[in-house]
Amino acid sequence: MNTKLQAIQKISSFLKGTNQTLLLTGTHQKMKHPLVLELVLSKYPAPATILFRTNNLKILGETLGLDRDPKIGKPISVQRGFTLFPDTIKRTTWQSSPRSIDIAIVYPIDSLKFDAGGECIQDLMHRGVKKIFLVSWTDNVDFSWTEYFNPVHVIYDAEEEDSEYHERMMEHVSVRSGPDLPSLPAYAASTPIEYLVQIWCRGKCLNTRWAKLNLPYPGEVAIRKAELGKFRAKCLKCGYEAVDNSNWSR
Repeated sequence: MNTKLQAIQKISSFLKGTNQTLLLTGTHQKMKHPLVLELVLSKYPAPATILFRTNNLKILGETLGLDRDPKIGKPISVQRGFTLFPDTIKRTTWQSSPRSIDIAIVYPIDSLKFDAGGECIQDLMHRGVKKIFLVSWTDNVDFSWTEYFNPVHVIYDAEEEDSEYHERMMEHVSVRSGPDLPSLPAYAASTPIEYLVQIWCRGKCLNTRWAKLNLPYPGEVAIRKAELGKFRAKCLKCGYEAVDNSNWSR
């Protein structure tokens, strides 16, 4: 059973430790991101800057108990000297994010697909973020893109507090969707989706081909910025192995 107490202990430990990224999943849909914010405000050293990226600013307003929805880029002073900046998961709003942040909370990550997720985290890292929280909603999509960032995985389920609700959510989780890919040719169809990438094959093919990665696909931005040799992609047509990841994509 993945209880609230266990989640609190693991998140508190993460805030004190050296890991940079935490993935919080579980069936307690509406309680995961408030728990993160509560623990950040009570456990992390103040003063600090928090960036909250979401797909709906109303979510943040309700979480903070505000009378009005927060505005993108307009700072909100919260307890103990913390300043919180609202933002969205859409790249077009990121210019409003502060240049330097301590904590980032991204919710719900269900709305981020492979490339958008990797790009979002890379942007946070460029802002010098100390801790990143990736928080899910329903868990019925593929989060394997987060594996590239080696997150601490914490699960907070509703089973202990509301077993019936937990069971309903588990039914949704059992129907998991993956990234949207074009129709795959026969030579690539049996390869797990999370390991597929398109490369320019310099072997016998001399054409664009689907290849199998040595690690799960982390998103286009992350894979292109990775150091040479970290990712290898083997052409599923002729067997050529590529290491030049500058132009790989999905």
